[in-house]
Amino acid sequence: MANELVPYQERIRKAYLNGRWYFSLHDIMALLTDEDATLYWRKVKGRLKRQGATETLNRVIQLQMRSADGEMCVTDAADTQALLRIIQSIPSPKAEPFKRWLAQVGTERLQTGAQREIVGFKPNESWRNSNAMMELAITGFAEATAEALHQTHGSQNFAMLEQDRRDADEIAEGVRRQIGH
Repeated sequence: MANELVPYQERIRKAYLNGRWYFSLHDIMALLTDEDATLYWRKVKGRLKRQGATETLNRVIQLQMRSADGEMCVTDAADTQALLRIIQSIPSPKAEPFKRWLAQVGTERLQTGAQREIVGFKPNESWRNSNAMMELAITGFAEATAEALHQTHGSQNFAMLEQDRRDADEIAEGVRRQIGH
């Protein structure tokens, strides 16, 4: 499982800015489609606009990142919350392994910094391998997925919101099974 996820880390440019990780949308589109990544991102962006996902698109920023040829160039980048929403809108079988990779990135983020923010754990305690750590990551993933589904479906009433929550729980349970937790 871990080896299956490593290629994403090497192929997606990322930058840390204002306490958040941002990922190159061009690189992500290149991984999730066989089409030209720039044109496909343009198509996805148009679809999101038509769906009224302005909050998601407003979270996309332009950052300078080093390209494959070593030059610095401006590219659209999204934080993890926007990225989850964007990935939900991409009808590609390649998206599932990517979602697992994103869950791993979330887990690593918790391991490297957020553990100090969690009430009840002292900084000197070794709890990185505990079930609490993984459960926090999976719960965060499920919540972000539910939010993305709400936006995708335009959920307006309790029944729709509840269905989105159940769907998000199923996706999170799939991640839980994939990582053996």
